[in-house]
Amino acid sequence: EATGLAATTEDPPGGVVHRDADGRPTGLCGEAAASLLLSGVPLPEWEAFESATDRVVARLASQGITAVSGICQTGDVGPSGAAGAMEADAWAALLDRVPFDVQTILVTADPADLLVRRDGPLHRPAAGRRLDAVKVFLDCTLGGHTACMHHPFADRDVTGMLTTPEQDAYATMAAAHLAGLQVCVHAIGDRANRVAVDLFDRLLAEHPDPDHRHRVEHASVLDEATVDDFARLGLTAVVQPVSIGSERAWLAKRLGPDRIGRVYPFRSLLDAGAVVAGSSDAPIESTDVLEAMRCATDRRGVAAEQAITPAEALAMYTSGAAWARRSETVCGTLAPGRRADLAVLSQDPMSALERTEVVATVVAGEVVFGADALAGAREGGQR
Repeated sequence: EATGLAATTEDPPGGVVHRDADGRPTGLCGEAAASLLLSGVPLPEWEAFESATDRVVARLASQGITAVSGICQTGDVGPSGAAGAMEADAWAALLDRVPFDVQTILVTADPADLLVRRDGPLHRPAAGRRLDAVKVFLDCTLGGHTACMHHPFADRDVTGMLTTPEQDAYATMAAAHLAGLQVCVHAIGDRANRVAVDLFDRLLAEHPDPDHRHRVEHASVLDEATVDDFARLGLTAVVQPVSIGSERAWLAKRLGPDRIGRVYPFRSLLDAGAVVAGSSDAPIESTDVLEAMRCATDRRGVAAEQAITPAEALAMYTSGAAWARRSETVCGTLAPGRRADLAVLSQDPMSALERTEVVATVVAGEVVFGADALAGAREGGQR
């Protein structure tokens, strides 16, 4: 009632208002319709944003994270609707509190907005801040039965939805590509991923660029032809293995036996020659990198044949992630000329990943977590 949600409220494009048998809203809003509720939530005081940023930075540092890609809205286009219109401005004002290498990705229908904002704190490459990518949403989630699928879910007779018309998505992708920006397309369902690949195929045929770094965010359910096209087109799959842990109990029931072998297909993507980068999808999922690596290597109950090795999982979150962020000449590997970004672990994750913990984290040569542990190791003569 406080947000104006009523029986006469229509479902917004790309969203659904759940209703009872009499047509009255129940209070549950799916996907784009969530913005109807978010618009009525009062903003916290600025000090709350600052303290929350400090808490998140401390948590990320404790998990060995040295670089982030933050996704922000600039208007009402995006999952937060009108409530997210100030996200990019708030992020810019908070960046001084963030020690990591930061890529900012904008959700906007007009990539020219990004170019204007480059004259500001979001784009200072020498200081480890880059504003160089645009995100386009094609579908929704597996959890909400709203990921866009070729065939209905096994546990509900729906096929999800495309949240952006294909012609609108292509217009944004083409404008970003021609401006030299990275295009990041959110696609979870198998049909959404097929649409994403077809749009990228058209884009690169009309405007060839062999050095593009375009990405598909999630790439959750792929058929064999789509996997092959990821490799052929040079698309990076930015994936979130930690979702396997949170979805393990219901994913097989949702997709059914014919599709469960094609979910989170890390093994197939790597074998096809595609670049795979590890991500978190925070705040939807945990930012615990080591737990995500465990999920990538332990696929019990979720397409066990798609498991990868600990070395491959580590590469996803280091060199693969750096490639996806177009920062491979700066970070992602330990080599001369790179930033001194280090995660110090309790033991070799290649042999005992399930018991490995982060001991300390160093960002650009500065210890941001575990200073006491490092000092103790030096005093004890350990290396």
